[in-house]
Amino acid sequence: MLIADTHVHLYDCYDLSEVFDMACNNLEELYQRNHGYSESAGTDPVMMLFLTERHGTFFFRKLKEGQLLESTDYQLESCPDESSILLRSPKGKALYLIAGRQIVTQENIEVLALTTDINDLEGKPIHNVINAIRDANGIPVLSWSLGKWFFKRGRIVKNILKQYELGEVIVGDIPLRPNIWPEPRVMRWASHKGFMVAGSDPLPFEGEERQIGTYGIIVSSTFNIQSPTTSVRQIFRNPQKRVRIEGSRNSIWHAFQRVHAMARK
Repeated sequence: MLIADTHVHLYDCYDLSEVFDMACNNLEELYQRNHGYSESAGTDPVMMLFLTERHGTFFFRKLKEGQLLESTDYQLESCPDESSILLRSPKGKALYLIAGRQIVTQENIEVLALTTDINDLEGKPIHNVINAIRDANGIPVLSWSLGKWFFKRGRIVKNILKQYELGEVIVGDIPLRPNIWPEPRVMRWASHKGFMVAGSDPLPFEGEERQIGTYGIIVSSTFNIQSPTTSVRQIFRNPQKRVRIEGSRNSIWHAFQRVHAMARK
């Protein structure tokens, strides 16, 4: 069983020990809610964070080189897959981190580049961004963002999804879309097709690291511990693989509080 948060930012203001502790605890809680969901119930889940680093940030590269862990009790373990990191907690829990980027396109639409650390696409046209991610063997995700799926940009998102086959481009949800917010039509379509992932999308201020792992995906699948990135690429690109979103989105009040706190920083 794979339990993953597919939209994770890291910021200098975060306490990395808390990042990893909360990720493990929150992902395990999502797993416990689904105990019995598949034949793998009763076994330890594979816990994973997909980093979606913003332009100019390099947490994945630094962690891969063994940096930044001095203030934590987590150990870096050998992982031959160049796009993944395996961290081991003091209690022996395994947490995989997968490289990835968040790109803001020329049209001001957010595209996630999962499983690739490509870093030269900021501000380019959305079609160029998506094709470059796919050429780099990454997974393009059109991530919902407050105010960015209305009117012209909403039509662009819809047209993009029509132009690609199932699994070539994926739609992403985040908890900042309030739980009373009507589901966008393209998202309903994507969800019906099994075309959706979800992630916590933590904001850049202290304390937001507690959000990591509270909203994500759960899927039963084979998993190669020697090549985690290859395994998850196969999951996302398989039209027959049903990925289930788990966790809860924010109330309208909680979403407002988070956005207001970010605006004050």
